Amino acid sequence: MSTFKITQSVKSANLFLIPSADGCNIDLTPFGEVNNWKCVDDPKNSSDDDATYNYNNTANLKHDLYGLPNHTTETGTINYVQVFARAKSHIFAQHSEGIYKILITDNACGDIYKSDDKDLTTSYGMHNKVWVDNPRTASAFTWDDIDNLQVGVECDSPEITGAGEILTIRPIAAGDVTQLISSGDTPNWKCVDDVTKDDGATVVKMFYNVYPGYDETLYDLYNLTNHTTEIGSISKVVVFAWVFAQDSYGGKAVTVMKIGGNTYYGTNPVQNERTWKLISTEYVENPATSSSWTWDNIDDLQAGIKLNEPFEVAGYTLCTQVYVAIHHVEDVSPEIRTTQEYVKVNYSPPDAECTMDKPETIGVGYDQKIKMFNFWSGTRAVYGLSRNNKPMVMRGTIYSDTACDTIQCVQTMADEGEDVTISGLGGALWNGVYKIRSFGWKHISECPEVYDWILELEDVRYCSECGDGTYD
Repeated sequence: MSTFKITQSVKSANLFLIPSADGCNIDLTPFGEVNNWKCVDDPKNSSDDDATYNYNNTANLKHDLYGLPNHTTETGTINYVQVFARAKSHIFAQHSEGIYKILITDNACGDIYKSDDKDLTTSYGMHNKVWVDNPRTASAFTWDDIDNLQVGVECDSPEITGAGEILTIRPIAAGDVTQLISSGDTPNWKCVDDVTKDDGATVVKMFYNVYPGYDETLYDLYNLTNHTTEIGSISKVVVFAWVFAQDSYGGKAVTVMKIGGNTYYGTNPVQNERTWKLISTEYVENPATSSSWTWDNIDDLQAGIKLNEPFEVAGYTLCTQVYVAIHHVEDVSPEIRTTQEYVKVNYSPPDAECTMDKPETIGVGYDQKIKMFNFWSGTRAVYGLSRNNKPMVMRGTIYSDTACDTIQCVQTMADEGEDVTISGLGGALWNGVYKIRSFGWKHISECPEVYDWILELEDVRYCSECGDGTYD
């Protein structure tokens, strides 16, 4: 049986490559996986973001490179290589002098080429770099270049001044002085170590009649929790206490702090009037040195409360909570995280060609706005509905051991959507340039391999606006 040909020129196609191995250099720290490449091998359209990533949180410039799988059956001219990387600066913005660049090499780190610097935000964003030519050869990429390709990133994280933080420390043991009376718990420090004010369930207190006949002022000091991982400069230290006076005249209370062997009191005693009050004293500098606070100073700090009760009044003054707030600004190197990387290779494949047995029937129509043909049962795909140009419908049968390959060949052309050229049908009326509008087939038998098929085409030369069946 004689044949005819359908050919198609595809403008371009894309090959996507995802990391499949660690490359010639691995510096970044992986999170979520043991191997760095597995932290960035997410599918192209689906990133796991903070579940797996590689990061750098130091001022040292570090870089990773990842191996890629080889291409398979792709052929043709490579137009460009585009490398994508999804990244962010965690919590804090990257330092203005920080670096984040996309890398490429095709000779195992012999030559590494970099993108321009990318500006990261605190949310994940996709960044990319396009190389039209292989930067090492200054020529178009070859498929051997693609098979040798490794891609990656380099980044650093210079230290920045982060947001203000507050560390709260509380009593954990008796300090150098214990003069007040405990109530509700023992020892004294456990009466005032509450995370939230307990409204007097546990207190230290000063009675009016502890020393009858004169005003008396007594105080407690407490050892406090040390800091842990906090860093940065300390802007101020504030001592807080919740106090209450039972009598109508009101006792007095001030905070107490001991540092460097010296004891310091709040300068303005607070007189209470039968209500709970939060009192505080702020120290911008360490009063023992008149210098900025250090974290060693904080670990050496004691704080407490000093209470007064007039002897003339039958009452008492209470304190239920003592704590210290350390206001500090952390100097941090935020984690520069890369969670995904992949490559797009854009190329122009060679012309495709499908050879088919000549159709048994050909129908040409001049009606417009053809919607859809309803074929017999079997797989069918429809393309480009609602076109207005002249249609041509061919029906035929394929008898061949390669019939399935032929069907797939035409199906691929239909998927591509580019113009096809029909040749070998024996006349200018049928040969020409077309769009594939629909392609349907039905599997008849396996031995021998037989397919019935129907192909609907649209002549792209036809002038649908002329109204007389003429051609452009």
